[in-house]
Amino acid sequence: MADQKVVDYIKTNLSDGFSLEQIKQALIDAGWQQEEINSAIDSVNHGSKDIDIIAKQDRGSVNKKLVFVNIFIVIVFCLILGFFLYSKGSLKFNFIEPNPNSDIGRNNEIDCGDDFDCFIDASENCNPANLK
Repeated sequence: MADQKVVDYIKTNLSDGFSLEQIKQALIDAGWQQEEINSAIDSVNHGSKDIDIIAKQDRGSVNKKLVFVNIFIVIVFCLILGFFLYSKGSLKFNFIEPNPNSDIGRNNEIDCGDDFDCFIDASENCNPANLK
């Protein structure tokens, strides 16, 4: 009769994805006898030798879940990135039309002399000006 502690230990660790060899070695390191370990494995597996296949199937379902989670994360990331790129592309820049009466672009500055009001008017219209 297999010890229930060993049986529970094997079941738990198989479902956590450990291989049968890793579980056996851990039990041996803990002081369990080989006969007790084999009896517990037979009890868990109901006499079959396919226990590693069962463990691999459990790991496969975990791997499938991870794949779906990763795909979901990538899709969400792409949607967020697309939203920001679409938002930035749809922004319209309103450029200020140049004042046809200004001297900008002609490298001509308005010479205001010592007239401060002329200088203020030029700055309000974004025109280069000189003030003495």
